[in-house]
Amino acid sequence: MLGRYEKMFYHADAGIWAGKYKNFACLPHWHVDHEVIHCETGKIFVTLNEQSITLGPGDSVCFFSWDIHQLSTEPETINSMIIFNPLKLPRNLMNDRLQDPVIRNDTAFHSAFDVVYREVNELPPRYQEMSYSSLSQYLVLLTRTYPSAEPTDADEHKVSVQNRLAEALTNSSAYITFQDAAKSMGYSEAYFSRYFKSMFGVTFSQYMNAIKISDAMLLLRGDPEMTITEEATCCGFNTIRHFNRVFKELTGVSPSEFVSSNADSPIPS
Repeated sequence: MLGRYEKMFYHADAGIWAGKYKNFACLPHWHVDHEVIHCETGKIFVTLNEQSITLGPGDSVCFFSWDIHQLSTEPETINSMIIFNPLKLPRNLMNDRLQDPVIRNDTAFHSAFDVVYREVNELPPRYQEMSYSSLSQYLVLLTRTYPSAEPTDADEHKVSVQNRLAEALTNSSAYITFQDAAKSMGYSEAYFSRYFKSMFGVTFSQYMNAIKISDAMLLLRGDPEMTITEEATCCGFNTIRHFNRVFKELTGVSPSEFVSSNADSPIPS
């Protein structure tokens, strides 16, 4: 699915964002922008396409357009991120993917992060130009230090398959069924089940439950007039008991506890 946090964080015209978060986690998702995640403290567990990565303090990872990725962390982990539109970069930096997306002991990250964070939060004149100038210097330094990847036909085929799957999950008018998702990919149900688990690290059912609960959190926050039963039905749950169980499994609290105790907290992606 398309990363929801992009829609919440972006300034309308900036095309670039920097932020720092505690215990940040997200479902498997993709987006058209590039992204750099940096581990400040603790550990970040990343799945990038089909690669498992662990980041420690000082490490960064780069995500490119259409990369399917997810994050989880150990408790008390703090991370920083820069997410940006590659079309606003100099042309020779737009698609210069690193051979290894992980940058260990990334001492250059903060010089770019500090500038971008200040600029996109204070919005002084020419903040976009200043943000992208600092970001470009950081990316040039990376490409000088680390070898770039050569694109292959196999990589392009994998991206094509991933895009078809992501679009099928994102663009369905309702919550797509397992059978319809397999059919949209042209796979047998048995093969699709194995492929999906290898690609996303969770089963199709677990993934769709997470999407439904994410939508339920938005509804619970945004429409106080709706009952929890009505919101459960809107989000594709047949019974309130099933909805309550899955909600608590994924969030750690019941729907009613979420409404009463998290009224002012940000909704996670």
